[in-house]
Amino acid sequence: MQQVLEMKSSLQMEMILDGDTNTTGFSARSCLADPPESASGSGIVFCRGASRSRLYFGGVGAGGTVNYRIILWYKVRNKDVDTNDGIAYWPEVQALGVFTLGTKTYGSGGTGLGASGNLIADTVTETMSKSGTIVFSPGDNTQGYVDVSLDNSMFMEIQTDIAATATSVDVLVQLG
Repeated sequence: MQQVLEMKSSLQMEMILDGDTNTTGFSARSCLADPPESASGSGIVFCRGASRSRLYFGGVGAGGTVNYRIILWYKVRNKDVDTNDGIAYWPEVQALGVFTLGTKTYGSGGTGLGASGNLIADTVTETMSKSGTIVFSPGDNTQGYVDVSLDNSMFMEIQTDIAATATSVDVLVQLG
């Protein structure tokens, strides 16, 4: 279990998944009595009132494809209950898609961004998204990304599932 990432600055970019190797599909999510926790193939960010988030993908394995799912978590309170027993966390899928790793590297020894063979995702294909989601997919070894509206959510969860060829996945997040 990983801890929830609380970013220090809205302009700062943080690596939420580093070398993840999940190939077991997405974990089922339903309402929770406590805040969500990371599981294999997922990372969670505390949104801190930010309105948008930009996600960059990378990993190892040129041409590798990875499925992604972005879930927003909302804190829901039962107005008729005065204790914490009246609070729940409600998940809502914001976006689904697939990204493909190009051939341009971003990692280099000593930078903290992984091994020198880590590749950027230059192709992002959206299969489902809610209003306010923007996908940039240049497909020419330029960094692609997904930009989502956080819609007053408390947490954002990013899940990944390696589909083909890739051997590990990185996800970087920027709140704004």
